[in-house]
Amino acid sequence: MISKSTMLNSKDNNHVNIDLSIFLPALFLISIGIVMISSSSLSWAQYKFNEPLFWIKRHTFYVLLSLTLMFFSFHTPVRVWRKYSFPLLMFCIVLLGIVLLPGIGIERNGSQRWINVFGFTLQVSEWIKLSFIAFVAHYLADNRVILLSDPKPLIPIFLIFFLISFLLILEPDFGSFVLLGFTLISILFISGIKLRYFLILSLLAIISFWLLAESSPYRLSRITSYLDPWSQRFSSGYQLTQALIAFGRGEWFGVGLGQSVQKMLYLPEAHTDFVFAIFAEEFGFFGVLILVGTYCFLIFRILSLSWFYLNKKDYFSGFFLLGVGTLFAGQTFINLGVNSGLLPTKGLTLPFLSYGGNSLLVSCIMLGMVLRLASDMRESKEVGK
Repeated sequence: MISKSTMLNSKDNNHVNIDLSIFLPALFLISIGIVMISSSSLSWAQYKFNEPLFWIKRHTFYVLLSLTLMFFSFHTPVRVWRKYSFPLLMFCIVLLGIVLLPGIGIERNGSQRWINVFGFTLQVSEWIKLSFIAFVAHYLADNRVILLSDPKPLIPIFLIFFLISFLLILEPDFGSFVLLGFTLISILFISGIKLRYFLILSLLAIISFWLLAESSPYRLSRITSYLDPWSQRFSSGYQLTQALIAFGRGEWFGVGLGQSVQKMLYLPEAHTDFVFAIFAEEFGFFGVLILVGTYCFLIFRILSLSWFYLNKKDYFSGFFLLGVGTLFAGQTFINLGVNSGLLPTKGLTLPFLSYGGNSLLVSCIMLGMVLRLASDMRESKEVGK
């Protein structure tokens, strides 16, 4: 059951319902992100560009652009996303291949994940997440009845996923590969495929992850160093040990906003993947509880909305919402796990909070679609009264 949420009504044809129980937590996380990037990036920006406000200026621009795209996404009918999901996915796959071309793709820190588009740095692996979820939701909604008895229609999904995975690993972007695989398995499980097919798929995924780790000394060192980072604190375990020091300094109530020591060039580029460690240092255990609780509530609302549409037999909307909720949950869990030493280091941002323009843009577009489906749900309930 979906609990009643406070709604904000405005006229648009009949009226538009904005679910504040989804919008306000997301807005809170975006606001915390602005504050934390302002706090954590000053020293690094001063050191690298001699301009303390370099990163916060860029992030503020991306926040404004993201909110604009969220507005347009909210006002785009869901049927449009469903209709163009496959062309959008094919376009993103082509771009994912173009990223790997010498002289076109931009290489940073040993990874080639970006291309320059009209002065903007585009990270295609972020956009592939949105298009892949929309495509999988569309395909499973159209073939759901057949899939209950025959697994053959799954073959196109697997072929596309393996192609995307191959391109992501070549970049390399192992984190996005793991996240997409986790999201796909979750959607397939809820879609009702037979348990033996699900178990076979899960086993193949585990074997693939293990082979990928074994095939690369770099990935293997990341996995082994997180088990005992202090033994390699000046090499592969450096980032994690500095993050753990930040957690320890935070204690119960934190050292105070802006008072972090680890952001003073001890924790490299703390405003990106490890911004949560700086948050824990400055706001402490109770601040972490509030932040994690906000993420849990937002994800719970999205998954509750998915349950409503699946019960209503609107399978595209239900599977899409499930994919978005699972993606946010998986990405948040991985980022928090990496920051706290629970998981090996992955290059995944914390949704709505870390610095990363493409991640924020895609997250806000998906959130706009979620808000649109929440609005449609409210209107359908009002019509049914």
